[in-house]
Amino acid sequence: MFSWEVVSFMELTSSSYSQSDSASNIQNAIMRKAYAVFTSQPGWWFLFVLSITNQEFRIHMFDHSGVVLSRPYNIHQSPCILLCMLSMLTFGNFGHVGYNPTFLPQYLTSWTTAMIQVESTAYDIIDQIFFNFLIRGWGTSCWHVRHKNKDYMIKDAWTHESHVNCKRDILTKIWGLKGVPQLISAWTVEIGGVDDQTDTCCSSLSCSSDIQIHCPLLMQPVEIPLSDFSSIHELLSILINILDSK
Repeated sequence: MFSWEVVSFMELTSSSYSQSDSASNIQNAIMRKAYAVFTSQPGWWFLFVLSITNQEFRIHMFDHSGVVLSRPYNIHQSPCILLCMLSMLTFGNFGHVGYNPTFLPQYLTSWTTAMIQVESTAYDIIDQIFFNFLIRGWGTSCWHVRHKNKDYMIKDAWTHESHVNCKRDILTKIWGLKGVPQLISAWTVEIGGVDDQTDTCCSSLSCSSDIQIHCPLLMQPVEIPLSDFSSIHELLSILINILDSK
């Protein structure tokens, strides 16, 4: 499905951050490229980006709570900081550079051989059903997966900490109702025994009111989006089935 993998990138310009117009152009250029990385690589958890502007470098970190930016460092006066960052991006493990550790194996150019770890079980990825083209927020992606010849759907999403149990509770209460997804399992991803949330990597920088927690859902049956109907007849039959289920 994908023919390239980006761990990070660098924005290099002679412009200065001290000028408001230049700073806005630099930030917009970085955000557009970060957006391209997230949308083409849904297995990405967060993303580090470097920018060098007029001999000063900054570190940008994007995740589902937004973006944080370091103070400027002069590349000649602080070469060790730049070297450490480049070394981490080059030699760091996949979890440290931003790859979602629930995706297996952790470096892919195709989803045809990928799996998603659901607690202690690995599910084969068959196809991507949906992807929310936003960085900040839920970061929802839906996957058609299979285990022991049974098909499931995984809704891989980041949920605000104040709403962690809302979807699980609703799906639990309507379990068995005709025409709605049936919840099989709901869980919070843990990394090293700690809940996977957006302030894990930058707790001193994150806004306490905008912490997103990684809370996937495993459901059945597997369906395709309503917009993918192949004919008017099929669309009408779907709408009739929806009305009939009430």
